[in-house]
Formats: sequence, C-alpha cells, structure tokens
Amino acid sequence: MERPRRRRHQALLGRGLLHKDVHARSHPPRLQRHARHRPRCRPRGTARQRPRRRHALDAALSRRHHAVSSRWRKHAGNPRHQQLGEPAHRRRTHPRRLSLPETRKKQIHRRPPARTSRMARRHHWRANKSPPHFQHMETLHAGFPAPPRRPVGPRENRMDAANSRITSHRAQPVFWNMKKSVRASLPVISTLAAIATVAPDIAQAAAPPPSSRPNVVIFITDDESWLERSAYGWSNLPTPHFDRVARKGALFTRCYTSAPSCAPSRASLLTGRNFWELEQGAFIQAWLPKKFPLLPDLLADAGYHTGYTGKGWGPGIPPPGVSKRDYRNPAGKACNNIKRPKEERSPGMSDFDYAANFEAFLKKRPAGTPFYFWVGCVEPHHPIDPNNHKHLETRHGIKPDDIKMPGFQTDKPESRRERAGIWHELCRADDDLGRILDTLEQSGELDNTIIIVTGDNGTAIPLSKASPYDWGVHEPLAIMWPARMKAARRVDDFVNFADFAPTILEAAGVPVPESMSGRSILPLLLSEKSGRIDSTRSFTVTGLEWHGQMPPYNSAARAIRDERYQYIINYGIRPPSATPPNRGAPTSLKPGETWEELYDCEADPWQQTNLAASPAHAETKARLKKQMRDYQLKTRDPRATGNMEIFNQTRALVETRKKNNYKDAHAP
Repeated sequence: MERPRRRRHQALLGRGLLHKDVHARSHPPRLQRHARHRPRCRPRGTARQRPRRRHALDAALSRRHHAVSSRWRKHAGNPRHQQLGEPAHRRRTHPRRLSLPETRKKQIHRRPPARTSRMARRHHWRANKSPPHFQHMETLHAGFPAPPRRPVGPRENRMDAANSRITSHRAQPVFWNMKKSVRASLPVISTLAAIATVAPDIAQAAAPPPSSRPNVVIFITDDESWLERSAYGWSNLPTPHFDRVARKGALFTRCYTSAPSCAPSRASLLTGRNFWELEQGAFIQAWLPKKFPLLPDLLADAGYHTGYTGKGWGPGIPPPGVSKRDYRNPAGKACNNIKRPKEERSPGMSDFDYAANFEAFLKKRPAGTPFYFWVGCVEPHHPIDPNNHKHLETRHGIKPDDIKMPGFQTDKPESRRERAGIWHELCRADDDLGRILDTLEQSGELDNTIIIVTGDNGTAIPLSKASPYDWGVHEPLAIMWPARMKAARRVDDFVNFADFAPTILEAAGVPVPESMSGRSILPLLLSEKSGRIDSTRSFTVTGLEWHGQMPPYNSAARAIRDERYQYIINYGIRPPSATPPNRGAPTSLKPGETWEELYDCEADPWQQTNLAASPAHAETKARLKKQMRDYQLKTRDPRATGNMEIFNQTRALVETRKKNNYKDAHAP
C-alpha cells in the first residue's frame, strides 16, 4: 500500500533524496496541520491527488501541459468523442489543432499504449514528437533546468514516476534555492530566453513563406500565329480576354517557339531546353526521354499542386520500357473527367470542359498549397468544321470578306472560309480563357497567379505551321501577375519557349536545374519599363527536324531572328507546298549540302524576297550565320557538332510509324 504524500516526502527527505524547499512548498504549514487527517492510502481505483502548490512558473507549465495533453488525447485517441451525436459539452477537442489533416495528426500524435496510468500516457506523449504548442512551451522554458523524462517501469516504480516532477529537482538545488526576488523575475527571463531562442529565425523572415509563392496557369492554344490576336494591331478578331491579360500585365511582341511543331515545341516549354537538346524529344510522334527534368515534376516536388487539362505534351509515344498503363503525360496529372454539355459541343473542337476541370482541380487542392495548371486548348487545330465561318458571322458579325489574309497566302474564297473557321475556334478558346480568369477571381487567387497565354506554333496554313518562317515560329504572348507586375506594358525583348520553365521556377523559389539552357524572364516581368529592357535579348534561334515529311523531302532547318532580319539554313529540300516560289530553293541536294535564306522583315514582313544571294546583304548574312553557329555549338546542336546518330535513328523510327499510320504504339 502506498504511503500518504507527506510521509513519503518525509521519508525521502530523511534519506537526502528530496530538498527541504520542495517539501515545504508542497506542504505549507496550514496543510501540514491537517495532514494527519488524510487517509493513509487512497481507495483502489481512485485518482492520485496532485501536489497542491508548486513554483509559479513550473506549476503553470505543468497545468497547461496536462490540460492540453488531456484534451488532445480525448480528441485523437478516443473515438467516442468524435461521434456526431455527442453533445457539444462532452466533445472535448483541441481547437488549435482541428485544422490539421488526419494523416498529419497521426504523424504527430501517436496513440498512447492501452491500459496504462495517466502518467505513463503523459510519458508516451513526451517520448514521441511533441505537438507544436508543446514545442513552443519548451522554447519558453529554454535556458532553465527541466526535469528529466524518466521511463515508467513496473508498478513498484510508478510512485517515483508520478513524483518525477518534484523529486527530479533534487539534481538542481542551486536553481530551487534561488532567492524569492530572483524567482519572481523568472517569467521575464523566460520571455527574454524565448526571444533569444527565436532570434536566428528573424534572418529567415526575408524568404517568402510557402503561402506567398505564386500560382501558375499556362493557357496554350494549338496552332496560332502571333498576328491572329487583335492586341497586336493587325487582326480584327475579337479576343477580349487575351486583351485583358495583356492590359493587366505585359504584351510581348517577340515571343518565339523553339520549333514550329506541337511535340517539340511543348517539350521545350516543359524542359526549359531548346528542342534540339532533347534527343528523341526533338521529333513529333517520338518520345520525351525521362532523363530531362520536367517543370511540373519540379514544382510538385517543391510542394505545388499540379495538373493539366486538354492537350498536354504530344503527339508521341511512351519512352521504351514504359507501358501504356504506367505512362503519364509529361505535362502532369490529367484532369479531363468533365466534358461539355452536348448542346455546347461542336464538330472539330474538344469535348473537354477546360474551365470545369480547372474548378475541380482547385477543389482537390490542399488548403494553402500553391498550384500549377496547364490548360492545353485543342483549338484551333484541324479538322475545322466547314460551317464555322457561319458561326463566326452569327456570333461575332465577322464575314469571310472581313477576314485579314497574310500576304503570303493566296486570297481565295475557300481560303477565307478556312481562316474564318480558324477564327471561330480562337474565339471559343478566348471564351474558355475568360472562364478560367473568372474562376481565379472568384476563388481569390487571381492576384497571386502568373497567367501565361500563348500558342505552341504557327497557324495551320501554308508557309506557317511546320515551317521556319516567322509565321511558323512567332507566337502571341501575354503575361499577367497582378500582385507583382506593372500593368499595361509592351515588351520588345526576344523570348523563347525554353525561357518559360526557368522563369516559373525562379518565381516559385525553386532551384533551376543546370541542364536548362533557357534564361529566366522574371526580370522582364518585374520591371516597370516598356520596349527593350534587356540588351542581351537581341536575337533568338529556332528550327525543325521533322514534321511528317517522307523521303526525298526533308524540312530540317535552323533559323535566327534579330530585330530586323531572319536567316535560315535548310538541311534538305522541303515539299513544294512548304516552299515558296522564287526563293532560290534547289531541286536537289547532295549529302551534307545546305541552302540559305535571308529576309528583311521590316521591308518585307511577309518574307517573299530571299536576300541570301544579294551582295549588299553579304555582311549581314555572315554575321547572323556566325551568331547562330556559335549558339548551336554552345547548346550542342547535333546539326553543328555532327553527332547525328540519335537524330538519324529517330527519323527512321517516326517515318516507319507514319507508314503504319501510327498504330504501333499508344499516342497520348
């Protein structure tokens, strides 16, 4: 049987195991007089009585620890108190920890062993990772001796464990023998100790907390040249939502894709590399090697909630060794479960409801988590509904005769109807962009979201898509970030698709891999200037390897564009439909031979006069040729280094796939 507390303390005091001040504080004179009336032992099953008085600071901490631990144990360890029908006054939960996810609760608070005493359970909580509020209490108590956490053994040792908060202080007689005036100042000293403990963290306050990291939305259309947007002043196509992004942020006048073909263009954006640096990823209908870091994966590893809807990377096949079931599109996790109502569907357009899928994506996002989302519009990719030109006239009042025609395209009624059909799909894509903006605004995420609106390659008309000319690689680009960017700016610096991934990673505070050859344009976004901002962004290099051409034709080329001129070097003979007349194209080429093109884009914006053979422009051609060659060698372009083994093997593969109508493997 257990002795009363007073006699137990007297026994310990007599053996020199308890300091007299602790005994005196636990049993003041008034209580000592009535100690003889206390029972010699407590009835079996009753709770042990706690000491009546302790030091003010130690007692306050102990009471707080006991109250919080008890309430939390009721919430996390006893399912009875989680029943919905339990009265509110019976459901003892901890209000400061209810917002944690269930998985996090299990990680922090493991349930104590069953059939143990209250002190044993308390020891269990201390032995495991303490909750944040306990850690805060320990921080406040930093610098002062604390009682050791003694293990709880058999029943005969539970008495010592129960008194560990009292008897363990015998190891620190100096602390407890302090004068009363010194002990009275302990709360102030504790506060100063807390400030000293957290002082190193003040230096880290300059880094943005996770909640302040920007969200990212990439809205990319399929087959659209830059001048299709009315914001550039040439087209009369009504795209109010693209204009809104440009008005609230910046309109870029010299944005270029790395390649005028869907798969390599999107691969460049996702990897932050030029398309020729991606091995098999440089070809449409091939695959993107797994060794290249991807923008969505890097953001997901940094805590971002990522996904995409519509068309991601592609068309292509999974890498070797990856089954169809295990394959995941490089653009991220697909969110394509919601389709448009049947009355809103149109022939030739995607049935995916991009905005609805984006809303569903946001609902699944953990609270406070930044997100990255790719909206891949299939529009205005072919096939085009033959009645689209009628829909455009009905809805927007634009007739085929009102359509603007590029100078290099033959002006025929059928060509105008085709372009009117493309414009109708662009209007539908702009409506989807407006719904995305409305969703961001309603959710309160618009201000801290970087919104990038662009197209993957040129419009699907002759001498545009899959060609090295300006209309094949020059893309629309508008970026807004209301929280950080100055509005209504026009930027004339050259921007390449390879620059997008480093920009987003830098804005998100994620390290940019050294393998990325693109350059971040974050300084351009945060600048308050318009026009030319960075003098080093005076040119860009683009090109193409393959887009369905079969022997003897070959559309492989590289091109460099500066503020006035475009120089093109062709490594093969393009099909007649992709080669303008009177451009100096040879009828045949020997292995290793090339042919050149040079255009003055200020005097000849539709690029109809080849100046490569002009003596007056020989110096300009030599300068651009050397500049492009240096950049190719710097970025290890196989066309410059001569290491063409992978490109030749991949070309043979995609040509075989085309002969089989692409039926040999799954294409995303």
